[in-house]
Amino acid sequence: MTQKLNTVDQVVDGIIAELPLESRISTANLDEDEFRVVELTLGKYIRHKLDQLDVIVNKKLMEDCLEKSEESLDEVDAATVILKELWNQLRETHKLRVVK
Repeated sequence: MTQKLNTVDQVVDGIIAELPLESRISTANLDEDEFRVVELTLGKYIRHKLDQLDVIVNKKLMEDCLEKSEESLDEVDAATVILKELWNQLRETHKLRVVK
């Protein structure tokens, strides 16, 4: 992930930059039930990365996650918010479409 991680969008952009194209496309084309399986492994990775962040950066990121979810959060919930944003962004940019 990138060094500047104050917002969910910055974290999502960093993850997308690290993902190979094939992974981005396959993740974008998952339905919601299939995405829950990915959420287990990728969520663990994101929680690990959140633990490594500076306390001030982590606080700013948690505040941004709170704004996006409008609920009280812990790091597990923050990882879920980040994953949902990642999935939504990939569905907009990398979903396979029929071209005529």
